Amino acid sequence: MRGSSVLLFGSVVFACLSVSAMSAKAACYEEQVIESSLSCSSSSSSSADFGTGCVYTEPQVIQVEVACKSQWVNSYSATETHAAACARVGLKPTTDDRGYMCAAGERRPTTGEGWQAISYRYGKWGGGGGYGGKSAQFRGEYTYTTGNRDDRRTVTVPAATFCYSPGDKKDNDKTDQLVAYLCGP
Repeated sequence: MRGSSVLLFGSVVFACLSVSAMSAKAACYEEQVIESSLSCSSSSSSSADFGTGCVYTEPQVIQVEVACKSQWVNSYSATETHAAACARVGLKPTTDDRGYMCAAGERRPTTGEGWQAISYRYGKWGGGGGYGGKSAQFRGEYTYTTGNRDDRRTVTVPAATFCYSPGDKKDNDKTDQLVAYLCGP
């Protein structure tokens, strides 16, 4: 029985450590400044010595834990899912307050943590819109024909995930391919 309670105790400790480690991974901090202060205790002296009983505190910079913000996470492959990309960094799939959740060369966000680090490995086209896309659409390998009557060619596109928003031209070119997802705590 004693061995069981030790094992159970070990399991409880491990579970607590695991939860603690998971919490630490998602912990975010910011610096706050505590202003300098001068506090004086009251004195019955009628002396003009204003320094007696006073304490001056230097300004301090401290780190406080804050709620983690969503961040952009580069996808590893053309077929990586939202859940897999976020799980890789200990986060969960999310959208911003307007519903945007993916980035591509034609859908380039300019807000949110990490937007500057998005790798547009398939190139960029157009203005990008500044918000990202609202849907990730997986497409298996397919073939299409391009060019005019005198210069026709067939293009085979490997399986990939594309990032779009309502009203986008869904021509499935390389700059539509998803390169990053929005992930949150």
